[in-house]
Formats: sequence, structure tokens, C-alpha cells
Amino acid sequence: MKINLKVKRGVALFLLGFVVLFVFRFVYGYTAKSRIADSQDEFIGDFFNNYEGEKRKNYASSKIDLKNTPTQQTNKPLTLEQKYEKVGSFSCKTNEFEKDNNKVRKLIATTNGVIQLEENTGNKGSRQLHLSVGVRPVLFDVFCEEIKKIGQIKNSSLTKTDKTNEFKKLNANKASLEKIRNSLIDLKNRGGRIDEYIALENRILELESELQDLGVSLGEFDEVNEFCTVQFSLIEGSKPLATSVLHRLKTAFEWSIKYYLMFMVIVALSLLGSLILVALVDKLKIISLLFKKES
Repeated sequence: MKINLKVKRGVALFLLGFVVLFVFRFVYGYTAKSRIADSQDEFIGDFFNNYEGEKRKNYASSKIDLKNTPTQQTNKPLTLEQKYEKVGSFSCKTNEFEKDNNKVRKLIATTNGVIQLEENTGNKGSRQLHLSVGVRPVLFDVFCEEIKKIGQIKNSSLTKTDKTNEFKKLNANKASLEKIRNSLIDLKNRGGRIDEYIALENRILELESELQDLGVSLGEFDEVNEFCTVQFSLIEGSKPLATSVLHRLKTAFEWSIKYYLMFMVIVALSLLGSLILVALVDKLKIISLLFKKES
């Protein structure tokens, strides 16, 4: 009876361990899928951060009334003109790539946006669309709200960077270069040696080139070219296949048998090793006792 009771307890413990492992694997099957999806979503939206090509910079301006700082001459509030860069970034997944692609392009057309960068990659089922769009500042907020309704938004951000000092520095550099150029032109008109004349002409040409580059940079700040930037990534994802409970039970059962048997084999080998070690220790004790008796 005692032997049967011990056997029953052993079998019960064996089955209990298997059931615990089975339940663990079954529950894990539901949570693992969401963790994998979350880890994949972390990589959505990295296109513009890693893009190595030339990206168009868009700038806008706004006027700020400094109500508490009136000017001394007119006693009217001082108005500050701010130049800034505003960028909205949105990344989304979609199961209807063609439909959402058309929605984005329709939104760009209705808001008179300008596509400044476009890249299409991948084959059907894993396509990606990346757009950098210039949007008028007055329509920027509306554009961002509408684009959030396309697909399933995974990442979004909005940044505004003040560029007033940069604009002032460009104007200051332009004025300085123009002053130097005019001075050199005056020197050229006074006459002199041929080599001096050639050196002055080359320096004037260099200044003209620098002024042209500054003109391009300043042109980006012109009110006619005022835009805010919207970076949009559309990632195609296949619809997740539904996994039946029966399939999950089968997977959990097979996995539990495999790893529970491995665990039992490891335990059995550990016990066998322990028995061998105990036996060796006993033999060593007997041998040591025999040596003591002989001595």
C-alpha cells in the first residue's frame, strides 16, 4: 500500500509538472505574437532618419507681438518676425496599400502640397512609400490631422525649430561680402599692374559665387517659398492570419512533451551521477579504513 501511494504521488507530481509547462506554453503563444509585432513596429519610420540623399529644407515665418516692450519712438508694441522650420513625421501600416496611397496623393492635391521627395520600394505585399511634402503653413495643422486618418499610425512627431538667428547671419554675411566686393571693384577701377588686376578680378569672381550661394540660401526663407515639411511613410503589411485554439493546443502539447522529456532526462542523469558519486565516496572510505587497519 505504501509503495502504491508513493507511486501515485510520483505520477501526480510528474503530471503536475507537465500541466504547468503546458499551460505556460499555451499562454505564451498569445503574448509572444504581440511582442513580435511591437518589436517590428519600432523599425517603422526610420527612413528619413537614415536617408543619405539631399533633403529640401523648408522655412516659414510668423510675427510675434511683444506687448510689454513698446518702442521708444512710437510707443507702439514691438513686432518680432520669427523664421522657423516645422516638420511633422508620420509612419503607418496598412493592409490596403493602393487605397491609402491614393488617399495621400488626393490630400496633397487638395491642399496644394508639393512632393519634394518620393521613394517607392518593395514588391506587392511588402511595399513602402516614403514622401516628403512641402505644405503651406496655414494648412499644415489641417494636413497633419487628415494624414493621421490614413492607415494605422505607428509613429508620429512634430518639431519646430527657430531659424531667426540663422536668417540674420545669412543677411549679415551677404552685406559683408557685398561691401568687400564693392571695395575691390573700386580698387580695380584705379588701375595698376596686370597681375594685381587679375588677382582682384579673381577675388571678385569668388565673392560673386559666394553671394550667389547666399542668395539661394536666403531664397529658401522668402515668403513666396514658405513651406512646412511633412514626412510620411506608408508600410504595407499583410493581414494577420487567425490561429485556431486547436492549433495552439497542439503546438503547446508538442512543445511541452519535447522539453519536459528533456528536463526529465537531465534530472535522471543528475540523479545517476549523484549515486555514482556517493558510491565512489563510500568505496574511498572503505579503502581508507583498510589502510588504517594495516598500519
